[in-house]
Amino acid sequence: MIYLNFIRSKKFIIPLLIFFIGIPLQLVIIYRVEKKAILKEIDSELLEAATNIKYYLGKDYVSKKLNGRSYNKERAVEIFTDLQERAVEQNVDYLYILVKSEDDIVYAALSDYKEELDDSEKAYFWYSLTEAEDDSFDETWSAFDREEPLFLNSSDEWDSYRSVYLTETAPDGTKYIAGADVTITTLNDKIMERIMRIMKMFLIAFPIIISFAHMERENKIIEGEMEKLSTKDTLTGVYNRKHGLKMFKELSEKGMEAEVFIVDIRGLNKINADQGLTTGDRMIKAFAGILKKSVRKSDIVMRLEGDKFMVVLSEFPVESEENMLVNLQGSLNNFNMNNPTNLYIQIIHLFKSYKKGEVEGFIGGMLKDLIAKKRYVSEKDIEMVQEMFESIEEDRFVVHYQPKVNIQTESISYEALIRWDHPEKGLIYPDYFIHVAERSVLINKLTIFVLNESLKAAGRMNTKISVNISPAAFESDLFISEVKEILGKSKYNNLLTFEITEGVAIDDVQNTLEKIKILTEYGVVFSIDDFGTGYSSLGYLEKLPVREVKIDKTFTDNLKLKTINPMIVRFICELGKVMEFDVVIEGVEREEQIWELMKLGGSSFQGYFFDRGHPIDVTIKNRKMCLEKVKIFKEPVGS
Repeated sequence: MIYLNFIRSKKFIIPLLIFFIGIPLQLVIIYRVEKKAILKEIDSELLEAATNIKYYLGKDYVSKKLNGRSYNKERAVEIFTDLQERAVEQNVDYLYILVKSEDDIVYAALSDYKEELDDSEKAYFWYSLTEAEDDSFDETWSAFDREEPLFLNSSDEWDSYRSVYLTETAPDGTKYIAGADVTITTLNDKIMERIMRIMKMFLIAFPIIISFAHMERENKIIEGEMEKLSTKDTLTGVYNRKHGLKMFKELSEKGMEAEVFIVDIRGLNKINADQGLTTGDRMIKAFAGILKKSVRKSDIVMRLEGDKFMVVLSEFPVESEENMLVNLQGSLNNFNMNNPTNLYIQIIHLFKSYKKGEVEGFIGGMLKDLIAKKRYVSEKDIEMVQEMFESIEEDRFVVHYQPKVNIQTESISYEALIRWDHPEKGLIYPDYFIHVAERSVLINKLTIFVLNESLKAAGRMNTKISVNISPAAFESDLFISEVKEILGKSKYNNLLTFEITEGVAIDDVQNTLEKIKILTEYGVVFSIDDFGTGYSSLGYLEKLPVREVKIDKTFTDNLKLKTINPMIVRFICELGKVMEFDVVIEGVEREEQIWELMKLGGSSFQGYFFDRGHPIDVTIKNRKMCLEKVKIFKEPVGS
């Protein structure tokens, strides 16, 4: 009643009339100001979204080989639906890639919802701007040659848009446009939303039109927001333990079964001690973000305590557990490989099925099991991984080169060998650390480092160099993609040999063959390391285009004591002649040993007799000495 009497008072009639007559003018002014501000925000979001497309689809999605037959309808729908989900995450309406096709421009990717794609045949793969009646065709055509992003308004048969065109270049040199759109409707909605918010502030500020009902409504909204905040962990944004357990108990009371996942960030205590609590918090926050993106929206993600998180997967299909782990590990690998900080996240996890019973007791049992599992994980390995990660950032890894000599041709090539120049322990050989690196994505970083150094050395010495490719790295599509990018920029690929183990070659011959074919297109050749160690089938040698095999030193040691060894060596040397690949015998340390191996058909050798591995300057200096040793064996065998 107070505010009604206030309004009825005659002395407030004129201010009220002035206020309400002035509203249209205020709206016009506010609209112009806010449109400019909103447009700036929209453009920023569009540019960020377009920049991220190559990460969503992969850097090599676009290539000269891409055409209208590259994807069928089902695959196109799968790609475009996933791209639409990314668009929603980026606060834009559409993401797409445009490429030139003869004298037209076509969509090589175009985000949309599956339901929309099913309704419209025109929305599928390789649909052209001409068919879409897009009025920005000329601007789009010229955008392929721009270095700066192009912002524009355009229309087609479906709608009108605010767009950004960002010119990108694929690994094979193909130019394409990464684009992002918001509809003009979306733009106007955001402007009106902002205007209404500002007008609301004016109305609240004008006391004669404030109603107690409105204040009560606002209070309820605030209370609701505060209640919402009380359910979330303040650092990570996932559910806090209290609310997460409440939700879990509600599922339990309904008799629902669930898969429960508990995960612990390894080595966090050491990071807190060495780098400070702020760094530890950054790691926890980064992991929480990765974990949220790895699960479904229906899953309950909570922070139990400190570095421990729990996910409750209800209404789960059989493959949910596997899918989640694949997504999580993939995202962690990507973070560890590409994040610009010195954070390296390692986890230990446990899955368990919940059927019924007291929830807190169930979780307590899982935590005990997790602690028991951690006892079997070497803390030294955890510390070593962190040390290695820091050493990579500080350039503490070096490459040495050991000669591989051919007696017949008097030629020398080299094998690249990684060493860790530890600040306290000195020079460390890979036997000490490589097995730990192979259990993490650090093996990819180390191998890429050796590859880059070897290409420099090959160019400097004009000599062939071999690089060992770890099985863990060779199986990684991300690693292969990085190698392709490096080889695409190098002039010395013809001097490069990739050594893979016999285990890699035989475990999945078809997959190995496909990757070898991809990389040999860049000029490198392949060698089989540790040949003959444990595998009896030689059929894969016919399928794989290898130029070299290396006989492990276990066959060359004690030739006279193990009667089978000379037979194996002679057989492999003869096999090399028949199948036209080089045979390198490893581990030679004595002159008489080499004479004996030459009688068995050997002509190429690697070992301490000729030289150990050295940094490149010492390697170049020792080359003449190594050639002198080769000449010792030029006289006929047995003379």
